[in-house]
Amino acid sequence: MASTLIGCVTHDRQAYCIDRFLRTVFGTGMKIVFIDNSRTDAYAALLRKRGLSVIRDEDPSETRIGSIISSRNKLREHFLSTDFT
Repeated sequence: MASTLIGCVTHDRQAYCIDRFLRTVFGTGMKIVFIDNSRTDAYAALLRKRGLSVIRDEDPSETRIGSIISSRNKLREHFLSTDFT
């Protein structure tokens, strides 16, 4: 199991930079989890198709900061429910 978790809150408007991000962390042996708070499931499906781990935040807030907080909480829940030491 990976000993480092990279958690990334994302949404479909950040699709333009996903390739650069993945090139940066490829081969590091780190576990990467994306928390997608897009309005639709299309971006999450695209990430999954590329073999990436994605958790959908189905309850994003109406505000930008609210969506970020909600998604960070989902990431925190995932981390605490997994054995990362």
